[in-house]
This record gives sequence, C-alpha cells and structure tokens, in this order.
Amino acid sequence: MNEEHQSEKLSRENAVLSQQVKRLIKAEGKLYEYQQELDDQLKEYKALYDLSRRLSGSFDLQDLFQQTVEYVIQQLEFERAVFFRRTPAGSYSVCALDGYYDQAERDAVFRLSIEPGTPCLAPLLAGREHITYTAEMQDPCISPYRLQLRMDEFFVYPLGYDPLPYALLVVGNSAENASFYRKVEDAPGALVSMGNLTSLVSSLIESHIFSERMTQAREQERLAEARYRSLFENAAEGIFQRTPDGRYLSANPSLAHMLGYASAEEFMAEVTDIGGQLYVDQLYHEDLMRQLDACGRVDGFETQLCRRDGSTMWVSISIRQVRDDEGSVLLYEGMVEEISKRKEAENALRESERKYRQLSEALEQRVKETVDELRQKDRMLIMQGRQAVLGEMLSNIAHQWRQPLNLLGLLAQDLLLTQKKHMLTGELIESNIGKTMEIIRQMSKTIDDFRYFFRPDQGRQLFRVKEPLEKALSLLEGSFSMHGIRIEMAATGDPTIDGYLSEFIQVLLNILINARDALIERAPRNPRISIRLFSEGARTVVSIADNAGGIPEAIIDKVFDPYFTTKGPEQGTGIGLFMCKTIIEKNMNGALTARNTEDGAEFRIDVRNGR
Repeated sequence: MNEEHQSEKLSRENAVLSQQVKRLIKAEGKLYEYQQELDDQLKEYKALYDLSRRLSGSFDLQDLFQQTVEYVIQQLEFERAVFFRRTPAGSYSVCALDGYYDQAERDAVFRLSIEPGTPCLAPLLAGREHITYTAEMQDPCISPYRLQLRMDEFFVYPLGYDPLPYALLVVGNSAENASFYRKVEDAPGALVSMGNLTSLVSSLIESHIFSERMTQAREQERLAEARYRSLFENAAEGIFQRTPDGRYLSANPSLAHMLGYASAEEFMAEVTDIGGQLYVDQLYHEDLMRQLDACGRVDGFETQLCRRDGSTMWVSISIRQVRDDEGSVLLYEGMVEEISKRKEAENALRESERKYRQLSEALEQRVKETVDELRQKDRMLIMQGRQAVLGEMLSNIAHQWRQPLNLLGLLAQDLLLTQKKHMLTGELIESNIGKTMEIIRQMSKTIDDFRYFFRPDQGRQLFRVKEPLEKALSLLEGSFSMHGIRIEMAATGDPTIDGYLSEFIQVLLNILINARDALIERAPRNPRISIRLFSEGARTVVSIADNAGGIPEAIIDKVFDPYFTTKGPEQGTGIGLFMCKTIIEKNMNGALTARNTEDGAEFRIDVRNGR
C-alpha cells in the first residue's frame, strides 16, 4: 500500500511539474515575442532618429519630402508612398513619391492634383489626425483616387498646418501586392509608426515655415532700417530731432552743411540754443513753438536762419511732436528745406509778371505745337508697333493655314484619282465639296479675325472686352498649341471699356506675344498663360500672367521704357510695352503695371469701364 501511495503521489507531482513546465515554455515564447517586438521598435526608433538627424540639418523641403517617402518604403515596409504639397492656388499636387511604380505609373501619379474641397479630405480639414481607407471600404468618392494613386488601401496624414495642411502624405499598398507588405489598418503598430514619423516631419515642416517667415521678417526689418538710414544720411533736406528746450538730439549731414558746419557732430556740439543762435528773428521761433503746442505739428513754416558765417537764408520747416504713452512730449522731429532760391525766384517772378503775360500767347502756341508734334510721334510709334504685331499675325496665319491648304490639296487629288478609276459619284463629290467648304469657312474665319484686329480706327467707343480678348486668343491659338502653352481664362461678368478698340487690341496682342516668347525662352514645366477679366467698382481689369519665372528685379522698372528690350535687336524693337503703356495711360486714362508673381510675371490693365 505504501508503494502504491508513493507512486500515486509521484504521478501527481509529475503532472503538476509538467503543467508548470508547459506554462514556463509558453511564457518563454511570449517573452521571445515581446523581445522581438521590442527589438523591432528599437530598430524603427533608431531609423527614425537617423532620419531626424538627416532632416534637421537640411533646409530643402523637397529633400525632406523625398527622404520621408523613401523611409516609408524602406523602414515601415509599405509598398508605395506619395507626398502632396499645397500650391499657391490652394490645391495639392504631387511633389515626391517612392515605391514600386513603373515609369508610366510614376508619370500618371505626378500629374495628380487634389482640390481642398474634395469630400475625402473633409475629415482632415475638420481636425482629424489621419484617415484610414482599407480595402474593404466601398466609399464612391475614394474609388477615383484608388485608381489614380494605384493603391487599394492607404493612410492619409496631414502635415504642417498653416492653417490648412501644408502637405499630405499618402501611404499604402496595391491590391495585387498588399499581402507582401505591412497592412493598412487601424492597428496600434501601424498607427504608432506612422504617428511618430508624421509628428517628426510635420514639426520639421512647421519649423521650416517659421524659419522662412522669420528670415523674411528679419530681412524686411534690415531693409527698412537700411532704407531709413540711407534716407537720413543722404536726404537733400535737413532732418533733425530736438528737445523742447532748444538742443539738437540728432541731425543729418545735409542740415549741418546747409548751416555751414563741417559735420553733424560739430553742428550739434556748437548749437545749444536753437532759437537764440539760429533764428534771424527769435519771434519767429516763438511763433513756431506756439503753433506746435496748439496743433501738435506744423508744416511749411517759412523763416530766416543764420549760417555759421553770419549769412542768412530762407528755409521751410515741417515739425511735429513725439509723445510717450502717457501723452507727455518727449521731443520734436522734423525737416528743414532751404528755399532761398525759391524766394528769389518768387521775387523775380513778380517783377517779370508783365513780360510773362506778353509772352503767354506765344508760349501757349509753342506748347500746342510741341504737344501736336509729340502726339504725331506717338501715333507713328503706335503704327510701328502695329506693323510689328501685323508681321506676327501674318506668321500665325501662315502657320494656321498650312494644314488646311494641305487638306484642300489632298481632297483635290482624291477627286482626280477617283475620276481616273471611273469611281466618281455624286455622293463623293458632295462629300468632298462639304469638306472643302468647311475648310474654306475656317480659313475665312481666320481672315475675319485678322480684319477685326486691323480695321481702321473708329475713334473712341464703348466695347465689351471679352470679344477682342477671345479673338486675340483665337488668332494666337495655333502658336500657343505648337509650343504646348495652356491658356486659362476666367471672366466675371461682361465688363466694358470706353476707349479705342483697335489700340486696345494692339495692347492685348503685345502682352500675349511677350508672354508666349518668355515661355518659349524659359521652357518651364507645364507652360501656362492665365487671364482674368473682372470689374473693380467703376473700373475694368484685365490680368495676364505666365509661369515663365518672372522679370529680373534689376530690370522690372525698365520694361516700359522706350527701346528697352531683352530679346536682342533681331527679335525685338523695345517699343511694344512702351506703346502699350502710352495707349492705356495717355489715350485711355487707365493704368498698365507689371509685377512678379510666385512663378512668373503679371501684367495688369486697369481702365474705367463704360458704365
């Protein structure tokens, strides 16, 4: 019995030990899994740290975008990653991608653009940290983007709010290869990995934006200070700051030299009582102080001052009070302009008034003749500019007619060959005649458009701006198409202008041709001319902008000068934009201006409308 009892006891102990061993083995397996997961996380954190070090030393956002998508593919093991960057227009366009795309797919994805109002982005714009689109979701608004992105499942993360997301990161897998890559799902592992990455990249983008703005602000502050210092030091007028009790706190060199001192320092050291030392009549100084106390500022106060050598001069003083936050007067600051010559001129003018009256009629006649001569020169320049545009238009017509003329020749040959084969029928003749007449109609329309632009001037008239603008684009359409230039036109309403139609047409053609030439020369990606037509109060505005990179700042103020050109003598005369400005501003009382935009140049025509 004892042996049986001992055997049974040993069996129970063995069973207990066996269960404990199994639990230990299971626990060891779990520990191994945890250790493996911890190793993977440490590896991921190390890769993320290395990425952070690389990106932190870079000031190139494009490099940041490219390294980020490469990290997603290499470290987070998704199949594809695409970065969208917000454009100045507000839409999102592709700026970087990585992953397993063939060349055709890459080209197609790079052309993709997402508008901020797209329904699939609504959760992000409302503040969501990310959006997850799994393969099982059947949202109809997502289907087009699945096809365009070549992803069946994907995350969308917003990066860098300013206040809208500055960029979008899309990460995911295609339907064919999803099983070989990290799954897109709202699981802790994937979300933590993506969250760590996007937090890092978003902070770097926001730091870059902040740094750019700070740099711009500092540069603006530096420029403002330099402009002020330059104005102060180099102004022809005397500039000063003084105390209420009559001492100078600062003075520029012009004021010191005006009063006969070698330097501003010498001037401020010697003049310690402004009223007593500088004013010929101290009562004038007292009167100036009374006006200043009563009004806070005085402009154009005329008086006589004494120079260091004892001579006198007439000056005009403009001065104002500078107060602290509590309203107490801290100092006075102002400007002194010498007007001795003006005073002498006024005296001479009064003495010569009788002679001037006698000469006024002759002078008026001479001015009239001079104005007529200048107007005649303007008309000649306008005609010269019109002849240059005429040559350009003839070149366009020749280009646009080449293909229709070839088609007419082919139709004629077709009739001849068919007749020789005795297969000529009335139906074939009618068909060929119909095609021929359609081609002739199109060619006739080109002639009509050409005649519209160069018909005789009918004087000042009220006209709708959209008609000549559309005809100009139609006439230049062949040239734009040949060079791959896209035209974007946005017209609000149907604005009118009271002016000279033929001259206005010349302005439109000159600006459009210049934009085309700039795009051909610079060859930007996706060349574009954007035209906006709208009204601003009682004025009609036409804006013509390109994306050719803009006008160099060194010459932008000269583009309207006569005979100024960047094209060379064989391509440009330099009178086109000068005549455009003359027509708009002198003949039509409007304004023609040029400025640089973010990616090109914009010319703005602003003329009173005909209402």
